[in-house]
Amino acid sequence: MQFSYSMSELSVFAQRLLMERTTSGQSATDGVAEYNAVHAEALRQFRSRIVLLGTKDMCLCGLLSLPRSVQLICAIEVFFSVILLIQSPDLLRTDGRYFYFLGLFDGKGWWFFTMHLTVCISCILTSILLSVGIRLHNSLLLIPHLLWQVLFVCFCIASITVMITLGIDGKMLLPSSVVLSVLLFIPGLFEVWWSFLTYQLFKQLYVFGSTFKEDRREQSSDDLQYYSTEI
Repeated sequence: MQFSYSMSELSVFAQRLLMERTTSGQSATDGVAEYNAVHAEALRQFRSRIVLLGTKDMCLCGLLSLPRSVQLICAIEVFFSVILLIQSPDLLRTDGRYFYFLGLFDGKGWWFFTMHLTVCISCILTSILLSVGIRLHNSLLLIPHLLWQVLFVCFCIASITVMITLGIDGKMLLPSSVVLSVLLFIPGLFEVWWSFLTYQLFKQLYVFGSTFKEDRREQSSDDLQYYSTEI
């Protein structure tokens, strides 16, 4: 992602403005004040460009930008996670006694409950971090949820493989294994797409952060060079 101008270019403009003001008879204090004002405005404009982040990568048939799309994805994931958390006590009541497992998991409801709780709570927590990361333009805060999405896809693949194997071996009703596999395949497929969008947003925020830090270093170097020359 390239910007039309850099902070170093704005710094040169501010320095020229300061020199013009000081050589035209204005006091040094007025010149420095205007110099600082120009830098403050340049920094504000530079930060405001994050609003345009992702506008070229529109999603949902061009209806939403990339950051808004990822936030919508998180809202959907959190919604279903909360619904599943509300239903989680039923896993302890049934205690793994599901007819389609043919008694294979009887008495192991705590295992399903723990797995269920871990997936849902981790989704909510990492979604909160992602929302904060988008708000603060911090790409590192997107990593936990991106990892969660990748792990969820792996979890779906492993679960589908296990259920199909159990169905073929006769340890689980085969029609039920196919139905449950399809029910896991659908969210897993969506998460593949959603994780790709999250990764694209992570890259854009990372590039923005790197560019911003580099321009700040260039600005500090230019300022130091200018003041040393004046002295």
